[in-house]
Amino acid sequence: MKRLLALYILLVLQQEVLFADENIIDIGSRRELFVDRLIVEDLKNTTLKLHTPQLMPPVSPARPHGHYATVLKADDKFQFYYRGDTKPGNHWKQGWEQYHDGEVTLYSESKDAIHWTQPKLGIYPDHPTFPAGNVVLMNEFLVTHNFTPFIDTRSGVPTKEKYKALGGLAYQPNQHLDVKKRRGPGGLKAFVSPDGIHWKKLQEKPVIPEEWGKYFDSQNYAFWSENEQAYVCYFRRFIKGYRGIARTTSKDFINWTPLVEMHANLPNEHLYTPCTQPYFRAPHIYFALPTRFMAKRGAATDILFMSARGGAQFEREFTQSFIRPGIGSSGWANRANYAAIGIHQTGPAEMSFFLTGGRRYAMRLDGIASVNAPLTGGELITKSLQFSGNELEINYSTSAAGQVLVELQDVNGNPIPGFALEDCEPIYGDHIARIVKWKNGSDLASLAGQPVKIRFVMEDADLFALKFIHKRRVTATDKPYDVLDWEVLVDKNYAHLPAMSFVKEDPQLPRVLLIGDSISIGYTVTVRKQLAGKANVLRVPENAGQSSKGVERLSHWLSLQKWDVIHFNWGLHDCFRKIPLDQYKTNLKTLIKILKATNAKLIWANTTPIPENNPWGAIAGIEKKYNSAAKEIMLNNGILINDLHTCIASDFSKYNVKPGDVHLKSTGSTLLGMQVSNQIITCLTQN
Repeated sequence: MKRLLALYILLVLQQEVLFADENIIDIGSRRELFVDRLIVEDLKNTTLKLHTPQLMPPVSPARPHGHYATVLKADDKFQFYYRGDTKPGNHWKQGWEQYHDGEVTLYSESKDAIHWTQPKLGIYPDHPTFPAGNVVLMNEFLVTHNFTPFIDTRSGVPTKEKYKALGGLAYQPNQHLDVKKRRGPGGLKAFVSPDGIHWKKLQEKPVIPEEWGKYFDSQNYAFWSENEQAYVCYFRRFIKGYRGIARTTSKDFINWTPLVEMHANLPNEHLYTPCTQPYFRAPHIYFALPTRFMAKRGAATDILFMSARGGAQFEREFTQSFIRPGIGSSGWANRANYAAIGIHQTGPAEMSFFLTGGRRYAMRLDGIASVNAPLTGGELITKSLQFSGNELEINYSTSAAGQVLVELQDVNGNPIPGFALEDCEPIYGDHIARIVKWKNGSDLASLAGQPVKIRFVMEDADLFALKFIHKRRVTATDKPYDVLDWEVLVDKNYAHLPAMSFVKEDPQLPRVLLIGDSISIGYTVTVRKQLAGKANVLRVPENAGQSSKGVERLSHWLSLQKWDVIHFNWGLHDCFRKIPLDQYKTNLKTLIKILKATNAKLIWANTTPIPENNPWGAIAGIEKKYNSAAKEIMLNNGILINDLHTCIASDFSKYNVKPGDVHLKSTGSTLLGMQVSNQIITCLTQN
C-alpha cells in the first residue's frame, strides 16, 4: 500500500502543471465551517442547514442588561459592557442633549458567562442610579450611547492599549446645530485601556468621521483581523434609504480607509445593527448577527445570521430568522431583540449568544450550520483543497442509525489509494472533534501540500466543520517540543502568560508535566524556578478546566511523548458546573487509565478551597466532597496525593485575591508552587 501511495504522489508531482489552472483553495490547518459555500463543490441529496440556538433558563440574580452590549473573554473572566441612563426611563424626545448627557457605560463580570456580578469600580463618585458603583465610562457625550470595546489581539500591541473601543454618533442634517457648535462634531472616537476598566481617549478628534455614519446610531464594532492584518470596523450607514452596513480598515486604529458599503440587505430590508465579529474558533470567518428591523410591524425585530471573509460581500446563504421574537409579547415589543457582540464557549461542547433582556442562547460549538443528510443518504464533495497537517478532524452528529464515510480524491475525482470510501472506518456518534481513520490509520502527512477533494457520504447526519490538524508523531526517543510546536498548541487566550511561555528543554533532565486549571497556571512559574537545573517543567497549553474536558483533551495534551512525572488536578470547574459526583469519579477513572499508560510517576493535587459568596454560585466547601471521592480513587490506584487544600485552607482569606474568589494572589501561588516542587523532587528521587 505504501508503494502504491508513493507512486500516486510521484504522479501528482509530475503532473503538477495539470492543476496549475485548478481553483485550489489553500485551507492550511484552518477550521472550515459550512456557513457559506467556499469549499463546497457538489451537494447530492444534502442541504446546508441553519440550526436554531436554544434559549437557556434564566439565572438568579438575572444578568444585567442594556442596549448595545458587548461580552469579552479576558484571561480569567468574562467582561460585560452595556448602556445605562442616569435618569431611568429617560427619552431623547424629552431633550436630545440631556438624553445623551445622561448615558453611561456599565460593567459586569463573570467567571462562566452565566452568573454575573457588578463590581464596585470606584472610578466615578457614587451615583444613586447605580448603587453598585459599576460605571466604567460617563461624561463622554455621544460616546456612551454605543461604547463598544474589544481586546486587541494584534501581536506586539502595548499593554496599556490591550483594550480598544469606539463610540459616538453623527448629527443628522440641520438638527441640533447649536449643540454641535458648542460640543464639537460627531463621529466615532477611539479609546484605549490596559484592563478594560480604566479608559483613556486616544485622541480628541474622531478617528472615523461623522460624514461616513448616517448616523452611527447603532453598535459599531472594530476588531483586529489576523487574516487581513488590519483593524476592521463594521458600522451603521443608511444605504439607498435603508439601514445597512459599511466597513473600513486601519493599520493603526487612527487612520482608516475609505468606507465600503456592504452588500447585505435583501430588498426592502432594514439591518439595525451590524454585530459582526470574528468567530473565535475560526477567526478568518466573520459571524454577523444583525437585528432585522420591521418598521411597519410595530418596530418588531429578530436576529439574522450572515457571514463574511473580508471585502464588500456578506454571505446570505440563510435568509430565515436565526433567533425569532418568540412566544409572548415581550419579544415583539419595539426594538426588543438585539444580540450582544461576543460569542463565547460556555461548556465543553457549548457556545453562547447574549441578547437583550438578560437572555442567553446556546448551541454546540461550530453548530450554526451544517451539511445535513437524510436517512436515505447523501453526499458532499469539496472543491480541491490544499492543507497542512497530518490528520483530518471533523465536528459531526449522527442518529443511532446514521453514519459518515470519508474518501479523499485527487482533483479529477479519483479515490486516492488507501483513502477510498471502502477503506474508511464507519463514523457514527456525536463529537466536536473526531479523527477520521482509514484501514491503514489516520496519517495524512504524505498528502499535505497536495490538492485533494474530500467526499463525505452521509446518512441521517450533520457535518458542522472540518479541520486538518498537526498531531505530533513522536516516540520516547523523539525530540521534545520546539517553538513552532508550542505556538501551534498553546491557547491564544493564555499565550501571553509567563506560565504559557515556551520552555527550551535540557535533554539531560527529566520531563515534568503540570495539568490543571488557573490555580495550576498560577503556580507553574514558581515550580519552574524551583526545579531549574533539576527538571524540564512543562504544562498543558491551556486551562485544563473540568474533568470532562480532560477526557476529551488528555491524549492530545500528552502527545505520545515520554514524561517522567505528571502532576495533575481536576475539580474546581466540576464544582462550579455542579458535575454530579458519580460522573466526576467516572471521569477520573478514565483519566487515570490514560495517564497510567504513559508509565510516568503520577501525583494527584487535590482541589483548593471554594469560599462563601463565590461568583460561580458553588456551595462553599463543596470541594471537600470531590476531594474525598478523588482520594479514594487515587489510593486504589497507588497514586501519590499532594494535599494543596490543607496547604492553603487555614489562611485562605490571606491568600485569595478578594473575598469570595478562588483565585490566589502571587503569595498564594508561590506557597502552592513550593509544595508542588517539593513533591515532584521527592518523586524524582524515588527509585
